[in-house]
Amino acid sequence: MKIGKPTKDSLINTAVTVASASVGVAAAQGAESIYPTEKTNRMIAKGAAVLALALGASAVSSNDVLGCGAKGFGYGAAGKTAISLVGDLMEGSTLATADATDSPLVKFAQEALQIKPCGCNTASPAPQTLQIAQLNYAAMRNQVIPMHEVAHNQYSAASFL
Repeated sequence: MKIGKPTKDSLINTAVTVASASVGVAAAQGAESIYPTEKTNRMIAKGAAVLALALGASAVSSNDVLGCGAKGFGYGAAGKTAISLVGDLMEGSTLATADATDSPLVKFAQEALQIKPCGCNTASPAPQTLQIAQLNYAAMRNQVIPMHEVAHNQYSAASFL
């Protein structure tokens, strides 16, 4: 590995790779809704997607802007899908079980692998509703508001109180 001064082209290619990898992660997150619901089929589909995305990205041989974009998208989508696949594999394990004594490292792993316990067996809290105080201006409903015409069809209120 040789580290040198970044050039304009390398900075542009890096920016394109990072941006397209971010788009790949977002696309993989969106694709979560189309995977089968049955666990085994879902894991097979995700494994095939990871393999196809990684092979497709590694098959791109050019280093121009378009090539960097294609590689970045493939790597980002493959990485996100692989993390989701590992989360599916870990589902039901002791790592995915909520425990008050979990160390910060376990909590970090749960977040990183998206297997944070959902607390599905606990009662869900009551939904919060927006409550607006009742406005009661009954005393002012019959009060005349003195208005003064300052210009043609333009009025100003002398006093609202």
